[in-house]
Amino acid sequence: MANESGDNDRFIVEAREHLGAMSAAMIALERNEGNAPSQIEQLLRAAHSIKGGAGFIGRRNIERLAHAFEEVVENIRDGRVARNAEVVDALLAVLDRITALVDDASHSDEADISEPLARLTPLAGVATALATTTSAHDFEITERLRQAWPAENAFLYGVKLDWSECEQRLGLSPLAVAEQIERAGHLLDSRTQISGAELAGGLPRPPFWWLGIVSSSAAIDDFIKALNIPCAMVVQLGQKSAPVETKPPAPADAPRAASPASLRVSVSLVDRMMALAGELVLVRNQAMRQAGPVNSPQRRLLRRLDSITDELQDAALRMRAQPVGALFDRFPRVVRDLARQLGKQIDVRISGSEVELDKTIVELLADPLTHLIRNCCDHGIEMPEQRVAAGKTPGGTINLSARQERGQMVIEIRDDGRGIDIQAVKRKAIEQGVKRADELEHMGDRQIFALILLSGFSTAKQVTDLSGRGVGMDVVKTNLDQIGGVVEIDSQPQRGSIFTLRLPLTLAIMPCLLLGSDGQCYGVPQRDVEELVLLGDAHARRRIERNHEGEVLRWRGRLLPVIRVREALARREPFDAAALAEVAGRYHAEGASASQGYAAIIRLGSRRFAMAFDEVLGSENIVVKPLHPLLRPLGIYAATTILGDGSVALIFSGEGIARHSGILNRAIAETAPAVPTGSEAQPEAVLLFRCGRDELLAVRMNSVRRVVAITTDRIEQIGGREMVNVDGAATNVVRLDRLLKLSPYPDAARLFLLLPRNAGMPIGLLVCEIVDTPKLQLQIESRAYKAEGVLGTMMIRGEIALFIDLDQIARMWEKNAGSLPKALAHRRGARILVVDDTQFFQKLVAEHLRQDGYEVTVADNGSAALAMLREQTFDIVVSDIEMPVMDGHAFAQAVRADPALAHIPLVALTTLNTPASRATAAESGFDAYEVKLDRQTLLETVAMLLAQSRRQTDAAGTEQHA
Repeated sequence: MANESGDNDRFIVEAREHLGAMSAAMIALERNEGNAPSQIEQLLRAAHSIKGGAGFIGRRNIERLAHAFEEVVENIRDGRVARNAEVVDALLAVLDRITALVDDASHSDEADISEPLARLTPLAGVATALATTTSAHDFEITERLRQAWPAENAFLYGVKLDWSECEQRLGLSPLAVAEQIERAGHLLDSRTQISGAELAGGLPRPPFWWLGIVSSSAAIDDFIKALNIPCAMVVQLGQKSAPVETKPPAPADAPRAASPASLRVSVSLVDRMMALAGELVLVRNQAMRQAGPVNSPQRRLLRRLDSITDELQDAALRMRAQPVGALFDRFPRVVRDLARQLGKQIDVRISGSEVELDKTIVELLADPLTHLIRNCCDHGIEMPEQRVAAGKTPGGTINLSARQERGQMVIEIRDDGRGIDIQAVKRKAIEQGVKRADELEHMGDRQIFALILLSGFSTAKQVTDLSGRGVGMDVVKTNLDQIGGVVEIDSQPQRGSIFTLRLPLTLAIMPCLLLGSDGQCYGVPQRDVEELVLLGDAHARRRIERNHEGEVLRWRGRLLPVIRVREALARREPFDAAALAEVAGRYHAEGASASQGYAAIIRLGSRRFAMAFDEVLGSENIVVKPLHPLLRPLGIYAATTILGDGSVALIFSGEGIARHSGILNRAIAETAPAVPTGSEAQPEAVLLFRCGRDELLAVRMNSVRRVVAITTDRIEQIGGREMVNVDGAATNVVRLDRLLKLSPYPDAARLFLLLPRNAGMPIGLLVCEIVDTPKLQLQIESRAYKAEGVLGTMMIRGEIALFIDLDQIARMWEKNAGSLPKALAHRRGARILVVDDTQFFQKLVAEHLRQDGYEVTVADNGSAALAMLREQTFDIVVSDIEMPVMDGHAFAQAVRADPALAHIPLVALTTLNTPASRATAAESGFDAYEVKLDRQTLLETVAMLLAQSRRQTDAAGTEQHA
């Protein structure tokens, strides 16, 4: 019984794969896309495999339908049946029926298949379709035959053919047929079967059946191909061992593989491995939090555990991943059927099918994509005569594409139809009481288009079988909310609509930023965080401003709506305009303190907003746990997790908290109003601090990476240096009174460590007091106080402040501390250009390279980087792929095309990680390809390419000198 169950399960899996390929091949055949003979051959082989498998496990109805399908396709191939829409309809209907029978294989023989068989009768001939089936019961496997079965042949097949058909239709004589059978395998037994009356009544009439039992080392598909007799029916009779993937015979001198290239693994086992990998991540996080000093044996062991855990986690995620093409392949059939039903001409074009996605997400995407495709067909694409009248082609097009972007999957459905009538959406919103007219006036087009995702919302003028009831589009949003996805809608009249779905690549494990608010820990997926902004008390009042609708943050020339985590969590109901104004008024009242310490810039599709909170608690790779049903109605949380210390944290949903806070209904200008300018210098953020008792010191804020509070007992004496453990990294302590003539540090238990942004080594400036972070118009006087490491002086609030040059201070400390370590000394002077449009990754990569001893310059896109390369000298370039203005591929091609730049090594650093993307990068001219962000691997790759470049330069110089 166990073997029968295994055979049945294997048949179902393989049959589903064949049926999916057959449906796609039928659509392509109807549209004359690709190689028709190859598509027909694919259909015949797939149908034959299903027929043989069904016969082997005794599923007669599936076997008969598959054979009828095969007969019709053979008639199409031989020109006896036209390849028109009616024939394709009949064949697709049979495929649907076979699919339904396969899905319930154990009861398939109880079903009535007379209707689909009757549809194929005039196309295939019912007599042939019903008479030429075969099964394992037609062949008798005796003990003598089992003993004669060669050990080297793992498979046993039954072959049934009609001699007359072979000769008349294929021109194969009995001798030729025998030779082909012997080439495909080893004939063990055979017999002849003649139908009709006894010989006394005359010579027998066709068919003249021949049944043979053949052993072979090839699996059934390869055996049928080797047999190469289209009219022969093959059924698998037995198998000595588990099937392996067969390949074309290797040369005699080629080494034999010791194991199959791939094997089938049950989904439950993969899910179990993923769960165990998640538990290991939790154990790793807990162990890292309890680790000892930086250089202790325990810490070194944990670093190894950390590396292995990451590799295991990555392998488990890859096992769960599957190409999104498995989902996309169904839509050509869906579009074809809808087009015929609606009387329209619609073509569907698919790209990015090879991009991989977690299987759970693929399963949940089926319904949203189906509804969006149906919507495009019914509402978007016009009737042919309407398109012609509008100056378009009679046939419309739907483009379905997938790509990876910023650690997310982006799926885009684009049509060239009539577009969405925004005025109709507004009218319907007012009619249904969804929005007021004054609210709609303050909403952007995308926010208005998003209203069609609400349940019961429809602008259709009449109800049809496909749409008009206001159900379906809400399924898109509901399913996407379950997986933390976002949908954006864009549309232009008579140009079409674009539905953009942004999805996480996996739901199992993700890196999260841990933030604190009112003493509680919360998580935000790092893929959604673009940047962190420090908001000190005085600083915040200048950065967070108030407008008529609430609070905004002035960020990089933009005004971003602000969400205060404390306020969002305190209010049960979603914010309205009055609530937003009340919060803004409370925080900006005279004397009120804007005490939130940080703002995370959250990117939600094409929109951004600022989330203000108290403190940054760190970051962790968290194992995603499902949200409790009681928390789901709140809408602001996406999941939960268990942290390394064993505590539970809630993970925010970016769209959920934005919707709850009311900012999605706020129309915020993308560009902030310009700051008035005059003859004076622009205000610049400054950090004021003290090291000793007497001097007020200052540095530009943009030269500071971070300020860390420490206690004196954390400072360790190692090799004559003072060092502090900062987030697991050993950091050298720099005392300014030993480099400059300043008053000594006071005795204090609590101090601060100021970490420079561009230091070549991990160092921190010891500070006893942080005074303020004002914005000032800098007017530094360089003549009054001249000293190495000091830029000059400036009068601030009636007190003279010394402006410190952090870069020069770092060089002075390195000089006093002795020569640079060998690991960094050979890198000093090497210049690297980092090209990335994402500020977070740009800064992170640059910082890693600077800490490794390199001089780093940054550029926001390929065009800016190309201009820098032509004006400055760089030793190597590290570039992102997906960027605005000029992407990484175009940039690399431009570099390689310029004789003056072609020698520079190029490293691609991207979130994309597919064979196709790696191949494209290599073709564009990149020397190496790294995935964001494995710090150690990147540094090793950069060092290797620099060494190679220097060896080539030295060799060229030696040759020229000679």
